[in-house]
Amino acid sequence: MRATTIRFGEELWHSLELEAELAGVSVAQYISEAVVTRLAYSAARRGDPIYEVALAEATGADDQGVIRARSLREETRTLRAASEQVLRHVREGEQPSRASQQPR
Repeated sequence: MRATTIRFGEELWHSLELEAELAGVSVAQYISEAVVTRLAYSAARRGDPIYEVALAEATGADDQGVIRARSLREETRTLRAASEQVLRHVREGEQPSRASQQPR
């Protein structure tokens, strides 16, 4: 376990104390939980598969749903990359090839 020092202004510290008290936890626990929440949010936004599995377990979703979501996300990335390539060609005044227009 690691320890660190975080500096807060008086107003923010006061808000943290109030929220932690309302939640029934210490300020340190409140901050720790906020960090975990932010990490999960960031992982979900970038499509981290570990987050998907954890979400599936937490929500009772089946593995096929997770696999399908991952597949759809990959297809979206492929289509986006192909679209960006075509746009680059168009901006450069080139005629895009048929191969660059087809997702792989």
